[in-house]
Amino acid sequence: MPSSASSSSRSAARAPLFSVLNNRVLLALTHGMFRLTSRCRFWGREHFGVSGASCLIAVAHVSHYDPVVVSTLSRRRIAWWARAEFYVAPGVRWFMNNAGAIRIDRTGPALPGVRNALTALAAGRTVGVYPEGGLRGADNSVLTGGTMQAGVATLARRSRRPVVPCVALGGGQFSRVRSWLPLRTGRLAIAYGPPLMPTQAECKLGRAGRQAFAARVAVAMQTLYAELIRQEPTLALGDGIGEGAFPSREPRHA
Repeated sequence: MPSSASSSSRSAARAPLFSVLNNRVLLALTHGMFRLTSRCRFWGREHFGVSGASCLIAVAHVSHYDPVVVSTLSRRRIAWWARAEFYVAPGVRWFMNNAGAIRIDRTGPALPGVRNALTALAAGRTVGVYPEGGLRGADNSVLTGGTMQAGVATLARRSRRPVVPCVALGGGQFSRVRSWLPLRTGRLAIAYGPPLMPTQAECKLGRAGRQAFAARVAVAMQTLYAELIRQEPTLALGDGIGEGAFPSREPRHA
């Protein structure tokens, strides 16, 4: 029994592996495809290059395609936090495991996911998180004043790694077949902010400190969003409250 528990603990702490689904060649090819289908604009690329030191990238979650868009346009291998619900279907579970994702259970014990993220960061990898906890729209996105969770602050404090705020707009267009055609009719815009680190005061204040750091990340995201839509007003978030406002097992109502 003790041996089994120890084995389970070691398994939970193992960093995710990067496979063929998340290597630099594939990212470069997908980057070229996005360049053929859409006009891409970038801001703050100096804050998140193709290679660099281990860090967290905190992305405002506005589209199901966000992980693909951010990984592809940055051409950087990112271990994304992924909700446990995505691991139910065998095919999707295989994809998530082979894409280097880190499973996080939002309704059960979060420690294994946190441990895996910290292990990945210690191994020099980049970890991608959605501080809002789910997909959001204009009515509840952090970009428009909505709330966000403080988990990113926990990871930053424990790992001593910086957090790069990021906003990527336009990914939702890829739900339409036309957007995959090499016509450059789409728009993609991505902005990175300067890396943020918790201050000594934020590290000492417990929950209040985590919330204060999360608030700084939120302000940085809102600043990036304001600049993006000033340059690309057609990419402003549409009305709605996103799936984050709905329980995962309950039907949506019109």
